[in-house]
Amino acid sequence: MAKALTLAPLLTTALVNISHYVGEDCLLTATFAAVTSLSGWTTIKLRIRERFNGAAVSTLTKTATITDAVNGVFTFTIAAADTTAPALYEYEIQREDSGNNHVLARGDWQVLP
Repeated sequence: MAKALTLAPLLTTALVNISHYVGEDCLLTATFAAVTSLSGWTTIKLRIRERFNGAAVSTLTKTATITDAVNGVFTFTIAAADTTAPALYEYEIQREDSGNNHVLARGDWQVLP
């Protein structure tokens, strides 16, 4: 299933909740609200975490594929095998280039039964 995510302008963090079903392939396409060039960007990561006793535990990390650097479009592919049980997680999308680490988006990621 394809999902779209619109990010806030750079230097602001978008707060967006995402959901999809257990065992469903998910292509998450992210763009910025205003056209933003990704020229020179090398690493964008998606981290989906569970919480245990208040401590975040990383359960899944994906690296983005930049599909349109000029217009600021990138995607993450979540395979059906990545989500095998319903749960509520938290996620974060972060640019991780040297000297340019910045959280671009965060929120709840719900895997539905």
